Amino acid sequence: MTPTPELLIYCCPLSAVDDELLNAYAGLLNAEEQKRLENLRSDAVRKVFLTSRALVRSVLAAQLQCAPSDLHFYRDHNDKPQLRQPATRWQFNLSHAGDWAVLALCDGGAVGVDVETHDRRNQLRGIAQRFFTAQENRAMAELNEEDWIQRFFELWTLKEAYVKALGRGIATALAGTDIEYRSTTEVALHLSAAALCEGSVNCWHYTLAPGTSLAAAVIGNDSIFGIRPRLHRVVPLRQKPEEEPREPRLLGRKV
Repeated sequence: MTPTPELLIYCCPLSAVDDELLNAYAGLLNAEEQKRLENLRSDAVRKVFLTSRALVRSVLAAQLQCAPSDLHFYRDHNDKPQLRQPATRWQFNLSHAGDWAVLALCDGGAVGVDVETHDRRNQLRGIAQRFFTAQENRAMAELNEEDWIQRFFELWTLKEAYVKALGRGIATALAGTDIEYRSTTEVALHLSAAALCEGSVNCWHYTLAPGTSLAAAVIGNDSIFGIRPRLHRVVPLRQKPEEEPREPRLLGRKV
């Protein structure tokens, strides 16, 4: 019997990361990452970069029972980061927005994750008209302003998480991703054109914090339909992962 794959999501609040930790995170970087860091001029961008790399290296090293320096990465033909060594079934994906850096790990297929804060309000309707389907826009037109904004970020994070798992360009794949709301807790993904994939798809949406949407998606075989994601709060090198018993706001799959 095939074991049910795992989906592990690790969320780090950037506000909990101080200069002492950033110096420690810099010590985890390899030569290529150090060079990338040197080219970053904004303190905020440097903080996100260092925290994200520390999150990947510390969590994967603990999962694979090796030292962070033993991890070696590469980018595949779609420019998506992958772990080259040690050999493993685990795949990963990163996202960040506002106060959050987020890492998703899955051992049952390609994984994508996206986090967005709802304080981003500029041109949302224009973005919806450009990237959402006619059916999605018609359904959103019936909503009041508050519900419209909530629906926008639910759709956007679910779509982006799926497209990141797919590993193709957002602009080419988003147009073929249509999300149908079947109930207050369930959605269905209708995929076409560049968004099509051969595998099964499962996705989840969470309210990570007030005004913050988090979505994850996995592409694999039918065993992924048994996944129950596990969310963790963590501050690399300071606070060990603490699991949060949180249920998804929305659950969806490809139809």
